[in-house]
Amino acid sequence: MFFMLLLFFSVSKFLVTPPKLEIASPGGDITEVVSVYNLNKTHPLRIKAYTGDWFLSRDGKIMYEKSGKLSLSCSPWITINPAEFDVPPDGKVDVRITVSVPDSIKKGHWGVVFFESVPIPGAWVPTIRIAGRIGLTVYVSPGNVSYMGGEITSLNYSDGTVEMGFLNNGDIWLKPKLILRAIKPDGSTIVDSTKPVLVLPGYQRILKIPFSLKKGEYTLQVDVDYGGSEILRAEKTIKVR
Repeated sequence: MFFMLLLFFSVSKFLVTPPKLEIASPGGDITEVVSVYNLNKTHPLRIKAYTGDWFLSRDGKIMYEKSGKLSLSCSPWITINPAEFDVPPDGKVDVRITVSVPDSIKKGHWGVVFFESVPIPGAWVPTIRIAGRIGLTVYVSPGNVSYMGGEITSLNYSDGTVEMGFLNNGDIWLKPKLILRAIKPDGSTIVDSTKPVLVLPGYQRILKIPFSLKKGEYTLQVDVDYGGSEILRAEKTIKVR
């Protein structure tokens, strides 16, 4: 006699909206409501919510840390209510996110609230449920205007790519936009631009931008508009072989 065990796998599908919270406050308790939707029309979903920290590596990869580990973390200020709950099939649950902002903050802080699916005790479903996790990004800025400062730390060109280092030495996150120019000796110019990229305060990003050039000598210029009082510029003579 043979027995066959059929295992079916499914990913817990749910949605959290809005995907991020941006709070500007000189201090006090701020409460926002986010909605968690169960996209499964048959089975309920249990969600556990908890806080964490994150930052961007130099190449832009998101790195996660335990709650409160980073010096500019706002995660310890966050209260989640409810922190664990069931979402009915094809239903939703509203969750209150309260951020208790200290009166003394002068810089931007950030963190994340994770919503993770967990097993419902005693519930049986004819599948192996793979847990899903969604991160709600939380940004908290002072009510007054924070210092915005940036610095171009390096500029190179290799294999059809411009590589530029940008340091955020201000108090708030920046989203610099780049304008690239390759100027030939005869004055003709090739121009390109980039979409804004996120750079957190105190962090450096190494931005790599595809910029194909034919053989020859160029003056490479990069203008950086980070939203501050000035446009930064870096310039370098390059030879493309």
